[in-house]
Amino acid sequence: MVNDRRMTTDRFFGSIEKRLENLQSMLEFVDSTKPAEPALRDWLKSNTAAESGSTIEKYVGFQRSINLLELQEDQYQTTSRGAAFAETGDSELVFEALLENVAGFETILQILDHQQTTAAAIQASLQKAYPE
Repeated sequence: MVNDRRMTTDRFFGSIEKRLENLQSMLEFVDSTKPAEPALRDWLKSNTAAESGSTIEKYVGFQRSINLLELQEDQYQTTSRGAAFAETGDSELVFEALLENVAGFETILQILDHQQTTAAAIQASLQKAYPE
């Protein structure tokens, strides 16, 4: 990790158009039910394209690492930011979480703000900015 931030992001379940909608729905579910892991896994399998347990674990873990979810006493809960996104759907809340917790996210946004580019060019820019 760079400055206590992770170096990668994980996409959430769904097509490009549905990812934030699915994330919001999951956070609404968590906020209202405070589920244990099996209930959250079952909800994700029923309501998204999630299939494998390891993929679900990875994506839920990512939401925890960017502080949208937390696990307390074997129950998932939303953080204040996660609850706010569940309620409002304001994507700025997710962008703020990514900026604060994922090294290189701001680099990607700066590159995309100035020009259209390829994934390879973005990767090269990230490697230059974060050689370690």
